[in-house]
Amino acid sequence: MKLELQFLNDSGDRINEQDMIYDSEFVPVPNTGDSVALEGKRYIVTSREFLYLSGGFAGEIRVLVYVKEPNKAKFEF
Repeated sequence: MKLELQFLNDSGDRINEQDMIYDSEFVPVPNTGDSVALEGKRYIVTSREFLYLSGGFAGEIRVLVYVKEPNKAKFEF
């Protein structure tokens, strides 16, 4: 099974420059509300979609992870 992660902003533009393709059944997929670091920036996961390609679960899965930048004022001390 191949799994690909794509991180997208609210407009649907891809954030991660490098492909994230894994040949494993044990890939951590971030949940809604999780914090992730991409290209040196911090983002919050707002939603995710699973696309099953090439024969369903036994084939290829693409996970579209929608993220947004956190409100900086909220995290300042």
